[in-house]
Amino acid sequence: MESKNVSRETSALQDLTANISDIIGPVLAGFLSDTAGSSRALAFLGLGSALIVTMLWKLTPAHINIRINTRELAHTTP
Repeated sequence: MESKNVSRETSALQDLTANISDIIGPVLAGFLSDTAGSSRALAFLGLGSALIVTMLWKLTPAHINIRINTRELAHTTP
C-alpha cells in the first residue's frame, strides 16, 4: 500500500508525462509528415515506438522499492 504523499507524487508524474506526450506527439507527427511524407513519418514513428517499448521492457525493473516513513504509512486506510 502506498502512502498518500507517494501516491500523489506518482499520480502527478503520470499526469505530467501524459500531458507532455499529448503536446509533443502531434507536433512531431506533423513535422515528420511535412518533411518526409506521410508513409515515412508513420514508419519512423512506428519503429521509434517499438524501439522505445523494447528498451523500457528490458531496462525497467520488475519491482521498485520505495522507502517511506512508517508514521506516514500508519495514517493510510486499507
